[in-house]
Amino acid sequence: MASFTLSASGSTAAQSYTGYRDAGALPEVGVVVSGTFGSGTLTIQYSVDGSTWISDTELVFTAAGTGFFKLPYGVFYRATLAGATTPSLTVHFL
Repeated sequence: MASFTLSASGSTAAQSYTGYRDAGALPEVGVVVSGTFGSGTLTIQYSVDGSTWISDTELVFTAAGTGFFKLPYGVFYRATLAGATTPSLTVHFL
């Protein structure tokens, strides 16, 4: 589990799934978001190389919430907050 606090627009550190490998299924990652958004939008992003990021348009937060996503092994993911004014967010990847 990794936890991050965002107090300004920006991104969390990149993460990569390192848990149990099941040959028949993609790993599932949970995300829990809590705190004050400051009118911002939090988006989950993915990257194959750790430098070019693609936004997940299905997993976007403008208020506290939870979500799950699946991705292939070795793919990086992060949360990015944009358009926020004095936010105080905590993002937990489970």
